[in-house]
Amino acid sequence: MWQRKWTEDHIGALHRQKFHRIVLDESHQIKNRLSRTSIAASKLDANHYWTMSGTPVLNSVEEFYAYFRFLHVPNTTTFKQFKKEYLQGYEKKKMSSLKSILEDLVIRRTHKSRMLGNQTILNLPNSKSIITQLDFSRVERLIYDRLKKRMQNWVQWVKKEGTKKQLKEAIIGSVVKLRQATAHPLLLQDSLVRYLHAEDFEQLMQATKSELHSNEQGPQAIIQLRKAFANAQSKGAVSSATAHERDDDITKNNVKDFMNTGGTFGIAAKYRKIFLDISQGPHWAEIQSRSSCLSCKAPFGDDAQITHCKHMYCSACISNLLYHARSTGQSLQCIAKGCQEIIEAYLPCEGLNELNLNAKRSGYKKNRAPTRGSKPKKNAKSSKGWFCKGSAVVPSAKALAVKAHVLNWIAQDPTSKILIFTQHLEM
Repeated sequence: MWQRKWTEDHIGALHRQKFHRIVLDESHQIKNRLSRTSIAASKLDANHYWTMSGTPVLNSVEEFYAYFRFLHVPNTTTFKQFKKEYLQGYEKKKMSSLKSILEDLVIRRTHKSRMLGNQTILNLPNSKSIITQLDFSRVERLIYDRLKKRMQNWVQWVKKEGTKKQLKEAIIGSVVKLRQATAHPLLLQDSLVRYLHAEDFEQLMQATKSELHSNEQGPQAIIQLRKAFANAQSKGAVSSATAHERDDDITKNNVKDFMNTGGTFGIAAKYRKIFLDISQGPHWAEIQSRSSCLSCKAPFGDDAQITHCKHMYCSACISNLLYHARSTGQSLQCIAKGCQEIIEAYLPCEGLNELNLNAKRSGYKKNRAPTRGSKPKKNAKSSKGWFCKGSAVVPSAKALAVKAHVLNWIAQDPTSKILIFTQHLEM
């Protein structure tokens, strides 16, 4: 008795109401029979129950129990009763009782379904698939290559020091991060802080020097993309492209249409500001801790030198190595593990001086610092991120291509509705 009284005192307004009909849209949200949402939905009182879902079962036929419970199907009071009644022969994939009840309960409709005198339910135009292959921008390529190298080092370290399970996780995690890098480098802001070393940031600062002289890459990139996509579409030169009955030949449009570059996105590419933001953020000390001379292991001062093979030494060590090589009649060889290249040239690290690599490492404990080649530690508290800096978001090759496609579609049909989604293909 006390359970009933407690329930009556605590139930919400929906459970006090008697409904004539309940329609549960996106009903796969209740497929977990143990979730509070699923249990609460099953307690609603009505004369008629409906569920609607495009993906009713994701993992196992046992998920049908949650729907049956909501629909008040006979013999589904408990999960044990449901299994006994409808999942007999589950191992042999027979389950005649389940198939029989589903035929009575389920109405399945697709875009090919017909009704009312063999009429299609929904008339859709023929679809067209266009596969566009893009090249990285110069900075994107550098970020990807440096991150790929650090990921490879990380996987090798786990292979040597970790378990098989940890190795599998490291490989999958690395692949996922590199795939994210193909979409937009800003998806990897935490990974850049966790994995990249000082020499990587030196290269990135050198690669973005042009931004000091010009803050804009100009509208030409978008205009060229628009023209390329329009020509490929009209000629059918793009892989997997098929004719579309409603498409107009975009090349017949006024050439001025291509001059429209939309809003400001994609015009400015300020990667350099991102790297400066990192150096002023709370995790720069962690990057500093991974940045030391390959020879003496001492932290860098103002005299850091970077070789053509992208490794860093302090000025004293590179001079000593050069003196030793000349005195023995040998070539100056890089001592980095796995490198062994002949050092042909080295230059001062101007980019790192701008990033204040030798600034005081305040608020950072040495015992938390991952050493060169060791496991990177996750940041306890992530920074707010580069999207919150108040400046324009830098473009990526993919984002720029999407903008060019959208501008072309709008030029074709200003009233068109455009839906954009992303999908990672199987590895």
